[in-house]
Amino acid sequence: MTKVDKLNQQVEATRREMYAAYERNPKDPYVLHLSQTLDSLLNELTHALQEHSRRDVSRNL
Repeated sequence: MTKVDKLNQQVEATRREMYAAYERNPKDPYVLHLSQTLDSLLNELTHALQEHSRRDVSRNL
């Protein structure tokens, strides 16, 4: 499993957890924590995808 695959799984799991926490109690500070965690994971995923794309371009040169 690639780093991108792992990050995608983490993003989806965190997103589901955040939605469930929000449905239980939108004012729970844990929702904010999960939102911040999700933002961080999405940033990591974006960087990993950019790096993956750069490697693919380099191979094709």
